[in-house]
Amino acid sequence: MVITGSGIIDLGTLSSAAYSSGTVNIEVGTNAVNGAVVTAKSTNGGLQNASDSGQVLNALAVDGSTDSYRFASALVAATDSTITGFAQSATLSTEVSDTTTSHVLYTSNKPQALTGTDDFSFTVSAQPNAQSPAGNYADVVAVSVVGS
Repeated sequence: MVITGSGIIDLGTLSSAAYSSGTVNIEVGTNAVNGAVVTAKSTNGGLQNASDSGQVLNALAVDGSTDSYRFASALVAATDSTITGFAQSATLSTEVSDTTTSHVLYTSNKPQALTGTDDFSFTVSAQPNAQSPAGNYADVVAVSVVGS
């Protein structure tokens, strides 16, 4: 099983006026008989302020402000599998505010080739509250792929 795609998703300068987003495209190749499931989990429960770890951009108001931190996924291209009955899905759109939930980004039900064609996109978006402290924010997102 192989998953390709790596790097940093840079949201740029965040603004309370609009969402800032970054996207990475990912390809999955597997010979698992029942396809694969790709998940993503926030290790900080949101975007964490580099100077004050108690300040986290997410939908919770624990730090005094309610912000928005979202994961989304979507199919990029038509299937690259030639297996009869192959199906794939990437329809995530959710707020992220904990470190325990593994959000399902992508699923497939049969083997698929690693062809160089990206299967789905993963988008991270954030919109801080106007009162959120200025500074550098970061999250490490753990992406996992499991054969079924």
